[in-house]
Amino acid sequence: MERNIILKWLKIFSIGYIIIFIIELLNLILFSNLIILSIDSEQMTLSHLLFNSGYVDVQLALLWILYGITSSAFLILGVALFRIAKRKKRQDQNLAKTLLITGLFMIIASFFKYELIYLINKSLIDTGGFSVIFMNMIFNDSITPIVGTWMWFLFTIITLTVLVSSLIISAVGLQWGILQYKQKKTE
Repeated sequence: MERNIILKWLKIFSIGYIIIFIIELLNLILFSNLIILSIDSEQMTLSHLLFNSGYVDVQLALLWILYGITSSAFLILGVALFRIAKRKKRQDQNLAKTLLITGLFMIIASFFKYELIYLINKSLIDTGGFSVIFMNMIFNDSITPIVGTWMWFLFTIITLTVLVSSLIISAVGLQWGILQYKQKKTE
């Protein structure tokens, strides 16, 4: 593996991450503020449901905020990866370690993010006379429009895409580190 190929590949991945997480943050904002939910004969947005209605526990609102913070952190990580790829002065051994550690961190963070999605899905919405789990609310056509359901799928798709791509980054960092070690050992 050649250093220029790794750096070019890392630039492409980091630009992809930046685009993906900008899309995810836009999706989060649009999903929260534009999709109208029909709950117990009331029309409200998701942000109103989470923060103003009193129908949900504080836990769900905090999970939603934490999900947004995690998405923002991934965007910052994408920018950091791009800056690392632009720097040509970093030694090969350090770059391999950086790729490996970054990939492993992204794997753990992706599992954490997927766990947030799971916990949000299992949260209870209770209006007094009407009680539903968040996931059932999202997939119910009489409550959420089909666009909202597809927007919710996008969160899971992005998280799983990042999980797989972070496995690739870790593998490349590990492989390149092993090659660097073998070259150093033969010298």
